Amino acid sequence: MQAFANRLLPGATLTHSEIPPEEDTSKPLAIKLEMDASRAVAAEEEHFRIPLPHLLDLNAVVALDRRETPLVLGIRRIVRDRRGHLARGVCFLHTPADFTITHPCFSLQGRSTVAGSTGTFSFKLRRTCSEIAVDDYSAFRDRMRDASAKLRDVVSFVPKKRAIVRSPRQ
Repeated sequence: MQAFANRLLPGATLTHSEIPPEEDTSKPLAIKLEMDASRAVAAEEEHFRIPLPHLLDLNAVVALDRRETPLVLGIRRIVRDRRGHLARGVCFLHTPADFTITHPCFSLQGRSTVAGSTGTFSFKLRRTCSEIAVDDYSAFRDRMRDASAKLRDVVSFVPKKRAIVRSPRQ
């Protein structure tokens, strides 16, 4: 599980994990991971940045600039990912904007919610095609790369005790 945690968030150390004891292939697998992500946090001037965890590498699907054979994606599927919570006690300066990217063969929705000093980041990928024809690949590749760029956003924050409080204009 440590290797999986490090893939999600490079530099993170797994501190606790829970995997359901039974396996039910008719339901999504829910894995609970607790990580020390302090090595993934980058200090910048007056604030800190941390990348969103990576579950899917969408760029790997469209690594080729052009194709001579169709791209086989496999069965249609839906992937949901709740990217977890940033620790309490911080004030957010930047969270990823909500977005929706669509293509005839997939849609990707990303959502950020902040309640007080807790942020939750999630996405839903719906793939509706099992194969991409050679002639359709470049449009698919471009939209998939757009989607990948959205998933590489970062969260910027300051510890609450250092948060700057601005008074409203009078």
